[in-house]
Amino acid sequence: MFKKILLAILFTTLASLATAEDFTSPVGRWQTFNDDTQAPASLVKITNQNGVLVGEVLQLLPGAHFKPTDLCSKCPAPFKNKPIVGLQFLWGFVLDQNQTWENGQVLDPVSGHIYKGRLKVVDHGRKLELRGYWGPFWRTQTWVRL
Repeated sequence: MFKKILLAILFTTLASLATAEDFTSPVGRWQTFNDDTQAPASLVKITNQNGVLVGEVLQLLPGAHFKPTDLCSKCPAPFKNKPIVGLQFLWGFVLDQNQTWENGQVLDPVSGHIYKGRLKVVDHGRKLELRGYWGPFWRTQTWVRL
């Protein structure tokens, strides 16, 4: 009986540690929002590939600038005329000492521009701030964890 209780405590502790770790990382699924209307625009997935974050579009929602079958017509090569759903639009983000993911790039399918970017998990892991830079200009989007 004692062994069963000890195992239950161990599994509970490990599960809570894994959950806490998940919410300090941008890895996971996120809901994005239309900059103009603030309506939900898409569902995206961020993965960690050997210490470098990449992101892809999973689904376009009714608030998006595109229909689910649209292609990235304004995007530069090699993204030009690729389906937006499934498109890798984030890449190259690496973790710095401040728990911010820096030095990445972000493709905006609406404009076709590629921006330098930074990712930071905020609000106890419930939100993600994506800041895109283009020269001296920048803007920040806040996404919500699914």
